[in-house]
Amino acid sequence: MQPSVRVGLCLLLVNATSVFGLGLDKNFEARIREIEGRTVYLRPTFNSSRKIYCEPAGKYAFALYGQGNFFPLKRKVQVVIKDTRYLFAENRLRIKFEHEHLGPGQIFFQWLNETPPTVESFDQLFRYVFSPEEGDDGFTPFVLNRESGMVHYIGCNHLPVESSRVYYSRIEQLADEKHRECELCFNQFPPVRDYFLERKLGGQAYAALRNQFDVSQNQYLNRRLTEVGQKVLAHWPTGLRGYDYSFRALNSGIPNAVACPGGRVFVSTGLYFSLETEKELEGVLAHEIAHIERRHGLQQYKKASRDRTLLQLLEPFAGYAISKAARDVYQEVLSLKSAELLVNLATRLIVQGYGLHDEREADFYAIAYLLDAYGDYRSYGEALRKLQYAENIQGATGIRQWVYTENPDAHPDLDFRIECAEGAKMEIFGPTPVFTGYDENGEEVARLTLESQVLSKGIVYGEPPKTNLTDYGTLGKWSRDKTVERLYLFASLSSTLVLGESCNIREIQLITDNGRVKLDDYHDTGIFPDDEVGIAFEANTGRMLKGIRGVELKLGKVQRWVAEP
Repeated sequence: MQPSVRVGLCLLLVNATSVFGLGLDKNFEARIREIEGRTVYLRPTFNSSRKIYCEPAGKYAFALYGQGNFFPLKRKVQVVIKDTRYLFAENRLRIKFEHEHLGPGQIFFQWLNETPPTVESFDQLFRYVFSPEEGDDGFTPFVLNRESGMVHYIGCNHLPVESSRVYYSRIEQLADEKHRECELCFNQFPPVRDYFLERKLGGQAYAALRNQFDVSQNQYLNRRLTEVGQKVLAHWPTGLRGYDYSFRALNSGIPNAVACPGGRVFVSTGLYFSLETEKELEGVLAHEIAHIERRHGLQQYKKASRDRTLLQLLEPFAGYAISKAARDVYQEVLSLKSAELLVNLATRLIVQGYGLHDEREADFYAIAYLLDAYGDYRSYGEALRKLQYAENIQGATGIRQWVYTENPDAHPDLDFRIECAEGAKMEIFGPTPVFTGYDENGEEVARLTLESQVLSKGIVYGEPPKTNLTDYGTLGKWSRDKTVERLYLFASLSSTLVLGESCNIREIQLITDNGRVKLDDYHDTGIFPDDEVGIAFEANTGRMLKGIRGVELKLGKVQRWVAEP
């Protein structure tokens, strides 16, 4: 930044903050500019909260990790601070930094509106998040309450009174003390948005499943499923979200497998004993894991919830934007309007399964796992054919119906799934193409990660026959479904608070070595500020993408997308 621009910015900040009554410290801007370009170390995290309270920095002052690759962290990582910017309207400081391999990230320092930031409070927040060196720098993140014996993380908001505290730099130093770790301070929930909503949906699905089936207590079967399930997770072809998985058997002669949102996977005894090899079982479990990792249940819930007011109240920054009265209304709306939706959707997932696009996507990820682990996926087709034959025995003919006229997300027949799976060509991208979207001020709005692509069969739906059919033909024009080669692109999209409002994804254009390729998002996936979603794009093309150099995606305030090195 040029000196004249910095002076102008400084005057603007001082004038603007005086309007808000902050009385900005004249040394504050100089201090935050001083750290630009410095090499520091980002401290490890100890729980699933991206919000780190800092008591010495002032009442309710905290640091907030932005979405990205830097949360959670198991060890210190070296980063270079690239930019700092004080947002006077929010009384918030944004710090941008970059890692050689992990790429860019950002941290926000937040003060109460009536509390102006000072050099001292900034230094305290900075010390809670960053370290000047890779080794021990004297920071003490663990606090023992000498009266209760409970250990807390220093960045929580419920530390004991100062007279009862004993500080430690390493948890191992407490080995000789009678203590217990605070369940809140050292929890490890997956760092994904709406996790607790997803877990509640999974709990409702589990309750619906137990109403339909008997969960087996056979220790051998459950241990065997757990062993194979953990093997699949250990070799999963993409990054895992961090769910706590469990694998159990169901006492049912009907061949079936079920994935509950949040991590529970069940396989019926009828399916388990019909599978002949471990590879077949791995393919089945990989399919169910894909439903969970791609968050298909949560996506269906969001799609089913059409109340825009409710969805807006679910936005992650609602706590800052709405009053306590509005939050109370939100809790009431969520409990009354959403409870029934959760129960109904959970029951439908257990009874009917997932829809066409979700089942096909899970098939593709099962194929990707088997290709990565064994170099072929013939065993998966064998497992699907056994499920198909079980449906034949139960009366299903496999004749394709006009399912889209009533429900385009109806569970697909296995004939078509086998057709798609057996001819699929799949590629897990490596290295992974990542594109960052910036607004007109150069602020990061979103990050798009392209995970994999598949070339397989798909349906172009024709016009259905009109009503009042006779034995002598049809009324009006109609046409049959067509099976065509189709390209599927699977991606993850994360957003920052800069997005500002919820948006829907319609389509994407990719600039490749083969020219421009346009793909549609069938689900019109919705995304909130500070959110993360999985997206499946589709296009009627018979060739794979090569050399992806750029993207064009309409998303809120994004003005340009830049490929990450």
